[in-house]
Amino acid sequence: MQENQEKSLANVLVMMSVDGKITAEEKSFVEKLKTRFDIDNDDFSSLLEQFRNSPKHMAIPRGEEGRDVFKLLVEAAQADDTIAEPEQRLLQRVAKHVGLSDIEAQPLIPGAEESIAEIDEKIAQIYESFNKWDSKTRAARVEDIAKYGPLAVVSLLKVLESYRVPEGLPDNLELKTLVAEQLGQLGDKRAVYYMAQHVNIGDTDDEISNASLRNACAEAIEKLVGRKFDPENKLDAMRQWWISSGKDDYSELAI
Repeated sequence: MQENQEKSLANVLVMMSVDGKITAEEKSFVEKLKTRFDIDNDDFSSLLEQFRNSPKHMAIPRGEEGRDVFKLLVEAAQADDTIAEPEQRLLQRVAKHVGLSDIEAQPLIPGAEESIAEIDEKIAQIYESFNKWDSKTRAARVEDIAKYGPLAVVSLLKVLESYRVPEGLPDNLELKTLVAEQLGQLGDKRAVYYMAQHVNIGDTDDEISNASLRNACAEAIEKLVGRKFDPENKLDAMRQWWISSGKDDYSELAI
């Protein structure tokens, strides 16, 4: 039990340091946690020494025990009444690690609703200003959305699936292509189903005009499912995989 409590306290220290500083309120929280866990001064000093001199990694179990640790980390993140964006992103990753769905985790992470509102506002601005930016700025603005981590996945999928496109551009699929690239980086397997639909559009005239989006979706799927398809015939190979096994494995993950 003592070992588990020391690991939990070490995890709390990592959480508090992720934004680059540990405030006076957070230090006070650690002291109270030390008392709550009945960790003596020698063990606490040893734990602090290890924290200062070792890589800042968390050790969090999965399942119910991991969910208890997650709740403790939420409590730690709130210690100074301000949950920084790095802390929020880390909590989202921990929630996923311990088996909490986004729907389950969102009410437990303070500030999540505010972040979603920020995402929606930024996406609205992207639609309005996309044709005024150069290509580098467009990519950076979409990447900025993806920095919200798991909270951004549903919003990005809505952009991918929407009929709305920024006006005044020769390539009206450029935004969707950038979104597909970021979905591949985020690692959320729920996106596989939706990108597979773009890859699996029939062999029509759109095969050429949709090439950038189709290829971006194919590359993202490779990252998400952890396999490489025949580079010489990637789209056909992926379609065949989808029919034979991919559809059964990933359709049920669709939102």
